[in-house]
Amino acid sequence: MARRLAAILAADVLSYSRLMSLHKAGTLIALKALRRDRFDPMVADHAGRIVKLMGDGVLVEFASAVAAVECAVAIQTALTADGGPLRLRIGVNLGDVIIDGDDLYSEGVNIAARLEALSDADGICPTQSARTSSRRCQSCSSSRATRPSPARGGRWTSGRSVANRGCAMCWTVRCGAAATGCASRRN
Repeated sequence: MARRLAAILAADVLSYSRLMSLHKAGTLIALKALRRDRFDPMVADHAGRIVKLMGDGVLVEFASAVAAVECAVAIQTALTADGGPLRLRIGVNLGDVIIDGDDLYSEGVNIAARLEALSDADGICPTQSARTSSRRCQSCSSSRATRPSPARGGRWTSGRSVANRGCAMCWTVRCGAAATGCASRRN
């Protein structure tokens, strides 16, 4: 089996089961529109490959952590600005993956999925390796990108409970002056 280093983005719709129980048809229409109009084009713009769709979840592969983090920031910024009914949580990891046909397997994939679950609504939670690799990305160095703080919805999260990988930083995207993106390493 072939292996390679890849940046993995795992995304999931917040409270999807609850939304489906309230209005199945409307939620499905909103999910399809989100994928068609926002998610899929932004993944393509950042040279990502959608590996699989799992109901309201998606697994995406990127050749670089910079592209994965920039894509996550672009998606969350656009969705927050749209104010639509669906909100995402995103996890990003940089790690070794095993390729089996069109699918990917490894601890790296599992970590991205676990970080997505730790992320806040409208949030992005990258591993330290993804954050370190992408800290010079355009989205991270803009004037809107600031170090997260609990007052703005950002938080530091121990990645050790996910895997023995050190720290992961989670932040929440906000529109306007309070918008946050990835920041430099934790001091």
